[in-house]
Amino acid sequence: MDGFEPELTEIYLDALRPEMLLRVYSGPEVEGERTSPWFDTPWRETSPPASDTQPLAGLALPAPNPFIAEDVALLEEQHERPSQLLEAPGFELWHMADASFNTPKVEWRFSLQNPDASSDPRHAVLANLLAGWLEDSLNEEFYAARLAGHDAEAYAHARGITLAFSGWRDRQDRVMRRTLEQLLEGDIDEASFERVRYRLQREWRNAPQAALFRQGHRTLAEALMRPHWSTQSLLDASRELTVVDLRDFRERFLGELRLQALAVGNLDAELARREGRLVAEMLAPTLSREAIPDLTPLRADDELPTLHPLTTREESLVLRYLQGNDRSLETQARLAVLGQVIDTPFYQRLRTEEQLGYVVSAGYSPLLDAPGLSLLVQSPDATSGEIQAHIDAFLADFGQRLAAMDDADLAPYRQAVHDSLLQRDTSLSGLTNRLWRALSFGDTGFDRRERLAQRVLAVTADDLRQTWPGLLETAIATVAYDPGDEPSDVTALARHLEPLPEADD
Repeated sequence: MDGFEPELTEIYLDALRPEMLLRVYSGPEVEGERTSPWFDTPWRETSPPASDTQPLAGLALPAPNPFIAEDVALLEEQHERPSQLLEAPGFELWHMADASFNTPKVEWRFSLQNPDASSDPRHAVLANLLAGWLEDSLNEEFYAARLAGHDAEAYAHARGITLAFSGWRDRQDRVMRRTLEQLLEGDIDEASFERVRYRLQREWRNAPQAALFRQGHRTLAEALMRPHWSTQSLLDASRELTVVDLRDFRERFLGELRLQALAVGNLDAELARREGRLVAEMLAPTLSREAIPDLTPLRADDELPTLHPLTTREESLVLRYLQGNDRSLETQARLAVLGQVIDTPFYQRLRTEEQLGYVVSAGYSPLLDAPGLSLLVQSPDATSGEIQAHIDAFLADFGQRLAAMDDADLAPYRQAVHDSLLQRDTSLSGLTNRLWRALSFGDTGFDRRERLAQRVLAVTADDLRQTWPGLLETAIATVAYDPGDEPSDVTALARHLEPLPEADD
């Protein structure tokens, strides 16, 4: 069990022959000459069937699995962070060799970006349908690939569709090539289209039944991120689409692409270039980085009213969101530390002492790279008005807590945030996903979390006292709900909001 030994495996496989078969049959009608000493059960041994017995028709071993890796040598190359291997019109490739998990596996991410992927609910639904169809249409064919340790996933996002490949370094290119062939040329049939649409519609139709606190956070994201469409708008748009619409969308989507790629794992730069070029040549991307709209966090303002989610839950909710004034590392560091400081006293007071609700939380809650604090209470008894009054009283008293805090008191909170930011990745997929998120934010130095962690250690008690009043006076967003409230038209109410400014770090 310590390692792969092909010679030993061949010995065992060679022994798996019909003449070596021991077949056991048990049933109430069996009569035997002997009795089992353990179960007091009769049993007997019979001779094998006659040599002229014919095998059952239609039984056969499967064909050799073409995805099983043969080269499982572990490469020792190890990089500190990704570097860019290729940059061409419409395409960029990043690579990081990693041997820290002691396995010859590789994680690939390809972002297929199109300017219209989320321009409205209809396009967002079509992107989801295309990704879902791709997985559905390859599900049976890739059973062998999954048995061999490879995995392929497609999912839609605000900029388009991501293709994610995980598995052994050897033979991974076969999975990638077949996935792209299907995406480019596979038949989008009516049955597969209906299966995928049904699954998506079921998910969107059931969204109002989800946990109320999750619906509160989703409603907040719909208001303060662009583009971000409600589940109801996606459900409505899906009802009018046909398989012909999806076929047309695939053609338009693939006709205007930008491709961003990242390879992390036990592969060298030469292999990464070769497999990256394979994908780029098949997709032929042409668009520049500037042609793809950014996913943008918005600034809350006084004109944004209290928002009500679309829900069937018979409970009350208040989600108060205190937004930072910009997206700088300095503001992120201060609010991250504030979130650590406010967590326990908020829960202690509103949940333990006042027993206001059974879901009570407060902490740092960024939207993309836009910093903010969320304070949430979900209650089966108290109304949203009562909850808001308790939250207001807590916020007023929390300022006094900050006033009494010195840097020595703050030190363990800073250290906790610092250590959380730099927590070691426990899997190759986790490491890749973290780097992939960094790349999506434009962090091409892949050092933003380290720089943020250093800023966190520099936050002082005076910094928090200076920051706190501004959070209470400007840019507060509130999501609230009581049974019977009419859901808000979040898209219309948030249409006037402007982007939250970035800052040079």
